[in-house]
Amino acid sequence: MEAYFNHHGFCPVCAKDVDFSSVFAWYRDHLFCKKCGSLPRERALMQVLNDYFPDLKDRSVFEMALEKRAFSLRLSSYIKNHSFALFDAEKEYQPSDNRNEKNVVLEQLDIDDNSVDIVITHDLMNHVLKPRLALKEIARVLKPGGAHIFTVPLVNKTNSTVRRAERLSSGKIKHQQEAQYWGSATKPDGPLVTMDWGYDIGNFILTATQMPTTLMNIVDKDKAILGEMNEVVVSFKNG
Repeated sequence: MEAYFNHHGFCPVCAKDVDFSSVFAWYRDHLFCKKCGSLPRERALMQVLNDYFPDLKDRSVFEMALEKRAFSLRLSSYIKNHSFALFDAEKEYQPSDNRNEKNVVLEQLDIDDNSVDIVITHDLMNHVLKPRLALKEIARVLKPGGAHIFTVPLVNKTNSTVRRAERLSSGKIKHQQEAQYWGSATKPDGPLVTMDWGYDIGNFILTATQMPTTLMNIVDKDKAILGEMNEVVVSFKNG
């Protein structure tokens, strides 16, 4: 199959000159670095870290994702105070059989107050059943001046954010839209999609946590940061 994209450039994740290619037009999930396997949103996130946190290796970083990929391996290779946890959306969901990884519920972090410089989350805020509580937890563990840096599909763009599902006080999940899951529109292969976020996510975060938020949209052919929904969201905790 002829590639939709084939280009030689530089990967911010593995920090090497590489070839990028995709045989699918949906670059977000298919435009890989041929050396480390990173995706555009991961390269965008790394570029933000490189540009705004040149002293990253000396920071304390807590990172969460649905799976451990090249981005996380890269951070752990040079950041001494780096910890990683697998995201557990509904407690019973176990995305990995690796017993060395700790599964974490984002709404209840086992981390001390004001103890982390940077929290990184990868495409998780659209799976959280209580996003306001989760954001407050992240703000709690951040040091003054710390930052929550994350990717999330902003599928609604300029339209308002829509909640798809929530957990009731009884513990049951109430669906407000047709159920969708990570990796499949209708089949529960992964965690439930709970929010269709729009660009108003910044106002949601500010209201929930008082943390000013910026949406960064990087487009760079040579780093293969291309395609839809690769925005990086950066929220700072006031010092």
